[in-house]
Amino acid sequence: MPNHEPVTSYQVTKIMRQKKFVFFLFSVLCFLILDQSTKAYFASRVFSFGPLDVKLTPNSSLPFTLDLGSIVNLIIILVFLGVFIYLFFLKEYSSKIEWGPTLVLSGAIGNLIDRIRFGYVRDFLDVGLGFVFNLADIIILLGILIILIQQTPKLRGKALIDGRNRNIMP
Repeated sequence: MPNHEPVTSYQVTKIMRQKKFVFFLFSVLCFLILDQSTKAYFASRVFSFGPLDVKLTPNSSLPFTLDLGSIVNLIIILVFLGVFIYLFFLKEYSSKIEWGPTLVLSGAIGNLIDRIRFGYVRDFLDVGLGFVFNLADIIILLGILIILIQQTPKLRGKALIDGRNRNIMP
């Protein structure tokens, strides 16, 4: 007779984490392919569509045009990326997919690939607001918005429970 051991909650959690990680890697890969494809496609095209100008604009600075030199910029990006991965993925014990961090990480890796490969990020979307951006930037922004939306109820709940934060919620 076969010996069937009961499945423990640890084994179930481990399987769920593995599935989450595989799905996360697949999602990041899909977003990277989409990002790199749009950058490659629009790198050699210049056109306008209403208020949108599409043209390659090399961006060697950090967000908000902060520029400390290419090596220092790259080190800062890698440190922030490492902290982000630690905080949102290695400390996360949930088996559900976290779309916010997945999007932020996908966009950051897409721009990091450009920095390593070209020495700058290939931005190409200009809507006349004084800055030019790309699909990776949009993906990062969406991820940050999702994180903020998901965290707001948690912060409100903590404020309601913690009597020291009476000023936050009536």
